[in-house]
Amino acid sequence: MLRFSRNLSSSMKRFLLLLILCSAVRAEDAGLLLQLGLGDKEATEWDGSLKVSAGKVVEITGWRFERQDKVVGTEGWKAGTRAAAVQGRANNPKKLGMAKRAQQNLGPIQENGVFVRLQGVTTDSVVEVTTTQGNFSFKLADVKYGDPLELLDGRAAAVRTAVTGKRLSPERTEDDYPAIALGKKNKVYVTYQSFTPGIDRDERAKAWTEDPGDLSFLAKPAGGDQLWLQLREANKFSDAIAVTGTGCDIYKSAVAEDGKGTLWVVWSERKDGQFSIFARGYAEGKLGEPLKLSEGAGNNLSPVAVTDATGHVWAAWQGAEGTSFAIKAKHQTDAGWSETGKVSSGTGDCWQPSIAA
Repeated sequence: MLRFSRNLSSSMKRFLLLLILCSAVRAEDAGLLLQLGLGDKEATEWDGSLKVSAGKVVEITGWRFERQDKVVGTEGWKAGTRAAAVQGRANNPKKLGMAKRAQQNLGPIQENGVFVRLQGVTTDSVVEVTTTQGNFSFKLADVKYGDPLELLDGRAAAVRTAVTGKRLSPERTEDDYPAIALGKKNKVYVTYQSFTPGIDRDERAKAWTEDPGDLSFLAKPAGGDQLWLQLREANKFSDAIAVTGTGCDIYKSAVAEDGKGTLWVVWSERKDGQFSIFARGYAEGKLGEPLKLSEGAGNNLSPVAVTDATGHVWAAWQGAEGTSFAIKAKHQTDAGWSETGKVSSGTGDCWQPSIAA
């Protein structure tokens, strides 16, 4: 039994009781993966919807969705299981017959599913799922990380996942190679590159049941890459900030904050026929001018970055030396940036550096 001192006022007792109750049943965000169609022997429809008591559904996204699958609002979906196609090579004339046979040889039925982001839930929250193959429910406390909870006689399962949070790139571009860093005052920095295709992904994935006739629409040129930066502070992500212009050719980026609070975005971009390493500072809401960190001829790719104990940013990458690649590095000094140094030794290729301090 809970007992308070007689010296406490009734209002203070109510306040303390409220704190105890809030700590015992704390609302939070939660992520789930619902797997549907486990053990299906043939393609099966799994359209459905989901709701949660003591909380709300914030977002649903597809897991193994293909062109006919889609999310309906924030609580429903239209999706099904299907046979996984076995891919075969068709670019070798000698193996063309093998490729055709492989395309006709469909693999096993592949399960489908949805990722779900819940908000304001507690361990006592109950999730109710309705599907065309049957309904089921479960208590959130019964779902564990990495340990699927079998449901609907084993035909479905639920697994806890990391909370998906905000989708940072909602556009119809192809977004790749994110990099992330933690700065002062719990700021979080994220960079990523986006590629604008000539033809929308749905158009590219569309199956033709008859001769389309005019194929000129396939000649629409691609828009190229663009590098973006987003920062999170006060529990909120900013709008995306364009680090480069459009129409670029970019291969990976990195990000780190120096001791003075300036964020440095480092990336590899092809200009004048070769990839070079560039850096750009961001401070007080403004981007500085781009700096070229790499020197000499040959391609420089796959940059990484970190801040050392003195507050100086280090950048490393793989750079061409003659007919092979070496790992190179450069760091901030009180006067700017150091000379480029070679980290790797030997005569063989050295690729894909990682860095830590």
